[in-house]
Amino acid sequence: MTRRTWVVIALATLVLLGFWAWRVNQPSTPVESPRIIVNEAARTLLYLPLYHAEHAGYFRDEGVSVEIVTGGSATNSVAALIAGEADIAQADPMYAAISQENGSDVVVIGQIVGRIGLWAVRRPGSTRQFDAQGLRGTAIITHPQPMTAFTYTSLFLEQNNVPANTIEILQARPGTEVATYSAERRADFLVGVEPAISILQSQGAEVVYSWPSQLGDRVFSGLMTRRTIERDKEDALARVLRAYQRALDDIRNNKPNVIESARAYFLDMDETVVRSALTRLRQDEVFPSSLRISEKSWNAATAARRQLGDLRGPAPYADLVDSQFIDRSLR
Repeated sequence: MTRRTWVVIALATLVLLGFWAWRVNQPSTPVESPRIIVNEAARTLLYLPLYHAEHAGYFRDEGVSVEIVTGGSATNSVAALIAGEADIAQADPMYAAISQENGSDVVVIGQIVGRIGLWAVRRPGSTRQFDAQGLRGTAIITHPQPMTAFTYTSLFLEQNNVPANTIEILQARPGTEVATYSAERRADFLVGVEPAISILQSQGAEVVYSWPSQLGDRVFSGLMTRRTIERDKEDALARVLRAYQRALDDIRNNKPNVIESARAYFLDMDETVVRSALTRLRQDEVFPSSLRISEKSWNAATAARRQLGDLRGPAPYADLVDSQFIDRSLR
């Protein structure tokens, strides 16, 4: 091989190496992650699977970007979903049945609270019992109708034969119930969710009734989407569900990073209250082991709604819970 040939080869190699180095150092165009908007009904510890999945980076691990919006009520969350302002509504899944009765295509694609996460507390100093006799002539503070806390408070009164004219139900928007309880001294009891229960307990209130212990598995909070969104964003929704499942696994296994996630979303809350609330939620098995919803759990929840007239029709599991989509996503 001649000297001239070697020179040509060397120059060509230098040119190629220079081009390669230039390409390597060029800023790469980032690939945008699929974006999913989750509209939660309220900011509550019951929704810890969402907060933990975000704070622990599980959505990021799955390659999806999640924006969390707080609707203020289950009605607002589902309305945002139907209006196209959200991809997932995180709220009482009975709203899927209610909205389908009104012609929507809302469907349930998972559960994050598998038992009725409600407790009744008694005001410090009160000697009233949480039974038919003790409830007469007093008031109970709970969430507005048709939220689950109102539903199960009403059912309890009906099942214990407490006449409606002997007790008053005072409705307080989620997040305001503790302040309302402090102001409304005529109410001996409050029926609510965490962290309100642990906050009141830290102030001397006594837990006198536990719905999760009494009723067992009965879906309480779920993830809802629309059939059209499920079709158009199937892959992104599946990624979201896998991240949620990871979060549920951590919560059930009491991983140390769970308390970090809870504290990140409830900075103004005393750490003792947060730990007390999480202990109660775990001990009463409020957080499920899986996003999957059993037909028995669904039927128990819908039966309660029909009893009070919130649901007119049968709300069949096969029509309202997309169990096949959940199974595909978690595989």
